[in-house]
Amino acid sequence: MFRVQTNKTYLHKRCEIQTDILRNRECINKIRTYLTVNKNKAIGIAANQLFMTNRIFGIRYGGIQNSKIRTFINPRIISQNGEQISSEGCMSIKAGKKPYNVKRPKSITIQADNMQSPETFEGYYATVIAHEMDHLNGK
Repeated sequence: MFRVQTNKTYLHKRCEIQTDILRNRECINKIRTYLTVNKNKAIGIAANQLFMTNRIFGIRYGGIQNSKIRTFINPRIISQNGEQISSEGCMSIKAGKKPYNVKRPKSITIQADNMQSPETFEGYYATVIAHEMDHLNGK
C-alpha cells in the first residue's frame, strides 16, 4: 500500500516547517494510516519517508495492546540528557530489517505546534523520537 522513500538525496533534505492546516492534516492522515497498516513493523515514521516535505513525524506510543498513534507537528528538541546505545532499524534502509547501533540520548524533551507544553520521553521512546527528528533534519 505504501512505499517508503529510500533515495538518500531526498532523505538528506531538511523538512520544512508547514503551517498550512490542510497540508498538515493530509500528512498526518498518511502517517497515521502507515503506522496502523504497519503496526507489526514500524514504531515511527517521518513525513519525508512517505514522500512529503512537512516537518511532521508520528510514533506508536504506549504498550503493544493499548498503543496510540501520536503525531508531532513542527517539533523542536528543547533538551537531551544522558547517553545510551540503541539498536535500531529504519524503514528506509532494508525495510527496517538491518539493525544499527546508534548513540542516542537517554531522555529527550520536545515541543511541537500541536502540544500545549514540552514533553520529556525516556529510554526507548527517547530513541524513537531522536531517530525521527534525525529524519526531519535530513540526517
